[in-house]
Amino acid sequence: MAISKADVIKIRDLANRLYLALDARDPAAYASVFTADGEFVTRFMHLKGRPEIAAFLAQRIADGMTAGVRYFVTNQNVSEHPSGARVTSYLMQVNIADGPTAMGTGCFEAIATADEGNWCFSRLELILDPAVRT
Repeated sequence: MAISKADVIKIRDLANRLYLALDARDPAAYASVFTADGEFVTRFMHLKGRPEIAAFLAQRIADGMTAGVRYFVTNQNVSEHPSGARVTSYLMQVNIADGPTAMGTGCFEAIATADEGNWCFSRLELILDPAVRT
């Protein structure tokens, strides 16, 4: 599928909106970046659909897992994909309460699709880097 420069900007904005919603502790905004049946995948879990994705984040917030943390999205790349666009990006999780210190790094690989004129992630796989041991 051909994607325009305007589409690339909208697609890159998805990742920004996703992680700004995480920083804001807003499960509904976080899930809204996915299609209605979108998938969020890690090596630990596979979530499907906005309600399941929002519930996951709400639980992480309730457990205190997002307190004092900020996320950074870098090195975004958008390329054509038969379903819409392939998106890759690096991520960094930073402790801002006691730091700033990096808590973790990784990347994601995603597929974005046009959903009634709006771009959303139909699948996002989070790939965490192994912890560095000294």
